[in-house]
Amino acid sequence: MYHTEIETAEARRVAEREAFASVTANLVHAEQDDTGKRQALVTNRLFWGVLKDNLFSEENKLTNDLKGQILTLATWVEGYTDKLLRGDAQEIRPLISVNSTIMSGLA
Repeated sequence: MYHTEIETAEARRVAEREAFASVTANLVHAEQDDTGKRQALVTNRLFWGVLKDNLFSEENKLTNDLKGQILTLATWVEGYTDKLLRGDAQEIRPLISVNSTIMSGLA
């Protein structure tokens, strides 16, 4: 059973890394070309919302400290994305940086 849990955890990390790669690639494209910018921002915000919701799942085995850090990042991503969508911020790069850092941690 322990072996299965390790394989499942690794499969989840791979899936999370791939999801981060996909939403981050969309943000990079939107940074270079405004076409699809709104959709890339909304998709990234939805993705982080799912991550945030997952923190409260019974199956989530992360430490409370790590959950708190992810919750803080998710809240920041949501707020910063709202600023971008309202036009109160212009740079997508901070979102790309946060996603890239998390992807590196999942590698």
